[in-house]
Amino acid sequence: MTAINPNNLSKFTGILNVRPAGSAGIYTRIASVRWLTVWLDISNVIEVKADDTGTVYKATWQITTVEAELLENMWRDTIDLLFNGTASDILGSSATPITGEALGTGWTVDTPIKLVNKNGDNTEVTSIIIDTAGTPLVLDTDYRVYVWTDWYTYIYPITAQAWILDADYSYLPNASENFVTLNDTQELKNLEVQIIATSWIYTRITTISSAAFSWVYWMSYVDVVESGDLIGSKLMFISNKWSSTTYDNSIL
Repeated sequence: MTAINPNNLSKFTGILNVRPAGSAGIYTRIASVRWLTVWLDISNVIEVKADDTGTVYKATWQITTVEAELLENMWRDTIDLLFNGTASDILGSSATPITGEALGTGWTVDTPIKLVNKNGDNTEVTSIIIDTAGTPLVLDTDYRVYVWTDWYTYIYPITAQAWILDADYSYLPNASENFVTLNDTQELKNLEVQIIATSWIYTRITTISSAAFSWVYWMSYVDVVESGDLIGSKLMFISNKWSSTTYDNSIL
């Protein structure tokens, strides 16, 4: 068996994921970041010295921080995840039909497949037809349908399929989405932060069990041609007291 070589992982880009701390739900990916970094701060040293025997206690208050520069203005739902406030939606007036959304060649029983589009009111999309080689599959015989905690509709395979699979359905998107936050004292959200770095056969997962978003988030409006670069928003997640940081290096 190939031995784990963690040094190989430093050559590959990390993916930043966030979800509410203590949750078993799906992570929200915060995409389009650069300079993604994890640093462990043990510089806050506490030392107690006795007059006659010298140091009797020495310790550090350990803090783990995740930093990145975000190059994309975040989706409303991501802003809602990071900040306290009130999100509201106005549904569109007509459904959008989707024809032939590719689900891959074959599927694995008991491995859910997420449809790309979702209803604005977080309900199940409608008029679902799963087709393989020109033949529609049978609901509750070949597959089931459910809405998971991320409010997307999932196809849950019951019978094995080996051919190309497509999905037809209709979804009703929001006509508008907004988020209102008060410019006042706000309690910080308690978040679990994860970074996944994957190479051909290695994967490294770094997880902070409890952290807070602790920086200024801004939305930039720039002409990339004129400025020569995007002005990213700095992301910083700082571990909370009594949280833990896990580093997991594995062979895929």
